[in-house]
Amino acid sequence: MRIMKLALAALFAVLAFSAMAASSASAAHPIFLTANHSAELLVLASYHKLSLLRGEKLGALGLVGCKLVLFHGWVLNNSTLIHRIKILFENDCLLSIPATGTHKKCTEPIHIKILLGELGLLSSTNHKVVILLAPSDGTGEFVKIECEGEKITVSGTVVGEIPELNAKGENQLNSQRAEIETRFEVINGSTQQAIQEIFLLGTQMTGQSLEVSELFGGKASEEVAETNIHGVNSATTTEISTK
Repeated sequence: MRIMKLALAALFAVLAFSAMAASSASAAHPIFLTANHSAELLVLASYHKLSLLRGEKLGALGLVGCKLVLFHGWVLNNSTLIHRIKILFENDCLLSIPATGTHKKCTEPIHIKILLGELGLLSSTNHKVVILLAPSDGTGEFVKIECEGEKITVSGTVVGEIPELNAKGENQLNSQRAEIETRFEVINGSTQQAIQEIFLLGTQMTGQSLEVSELFGGKASEEVAETNIHGVNSATTTEISTK
């Protein structure tokens, strides 16, 4: 199933602030281009399959799963950025610990903190397009979850992929599109995110991951598969340019 650590706050803030000015520094560095050259463009997304947050403590794997994810953010034209991102998880959100048979309903909706998203490459030599999501307030807190008295705090950052070809085999780069597919994947159903680094404006940022406290502790991962980000109507399109 395809699929969303805190970088130093000061470093990320500097990178984000300088994104538009520095976006032309590398010819291959991806940037957003809106069809009508609007300064910013509202984009939405929804995912109607099970999404999973995984955490682990003392060898026991815990999962929080929801059946609906909603995404709302603003693409900045001719930049690497999506800002004011709001993500909401709902619909049968359930905490499960299979080893102990624990199942608890979670308070809904689950609101992710306001995020900043930034396009980059996997590395200076691997030009796979990826996107970093980080809390925009600099605190590092990603989300708080409560499930029948159990409280979970997730902190950090997460990197997902924007594949060149989507699930339908359509090219997603260097052309205006009404939908852009993103994937946040994990390795073998574990707490290890599949992608934990990003080459961002000349800097290789490693160790990008999530951590979960209270109930589990330690590493966490987020899995959301094939989420399609799209404009508010069919005439609203966005290009991810790598030229």
